[in-house]
Amino acid sequence: MKFVILFLSILTFSVPCFSDSELARSQFSEKAFDVANVELSEEWELETELGGTLTSGNTNTRTLKGKVNGSLEYLTGRITYLAEFYQKTVDEERSADKWKIGVKHNIHFDELSSSFTIFEYVQDKFSSAHKKATLAVGYTQRLFNDSKLLWNADVGPGLVRTTNEVEEFTKRIVHVGTQVKYKLASNTNFEQVLVADFDITSRDKSVYRSETSLSASVVDNLKMKLSYAVKYDSDVELFDEKLDTETSMSLVYIF
Repeated sequence: MKFVILFLSILTFSVPCFSDSELARSQFSEKAFDVANVELSEEWELETELGGTLTSGNTNTRTLKGKVNGSLEYLTGRITYLAEFYQKTVDEERSADKWKIGVKHNIHFDELSSSFTIFEYVQDKFSSAHKKATLAVGYTQRLFNDSKLLWNADVGPGLVRTTNEVEEFTKRIVHVGTQVKYKLASNTNFEQVLVADFDITSRDKSVYRSETSLSASVVDNLKMKLSYAVKYDSDVELFDEKLDTETSMSLVYIF
């Protein structure tokens, strides 16, 4: 309940800024670490991503992955947001069902630095941690920014509230993230995101994530995206794997 109240407080604070703002080009990635180039000539940009697989024969498998992300830029800050889902069905039996929402609010100090507040909620039906809410606050630094390379970093304290089949518990973390975006060509981009949520009380309960992606324009508003994601959770149930990986290819449409 505390996370919901804090989340609503973030939105309540941000809404009054909307009337004088312009939407900016950006992308919200995995744990909300994207502070993208501000291009105020763009009134708005919204990206939708969809991918999936279908196999038949000895095993019938269907997977579906979708994502919506975007941002809102106003005079003294930026709001980025994300909604995504992933489902997998094997022989008509659901084996994966996960969805996630997130919002990040930056308040600018100057062109290179800002504060941030992140809220995320994940629900994973087939994970030992069925529900997980994360709240973190801290400092964002733009380390490098030119026409080809963008490099940002976040650091700050936070809380993670986890619900499993037996109990609910909260742990204190130090949230660290870095993001690199590099323009390989006029229509091709590389992106690397690294994230760590270090448990303050025990290193054995920390979570690390990485997402590497390569995207290229097919036509004006349509991109093809290849991504590889890794998640390492040192605190899992006895028979669960600590390392999860995901390779996907999807189409991204820019509105």
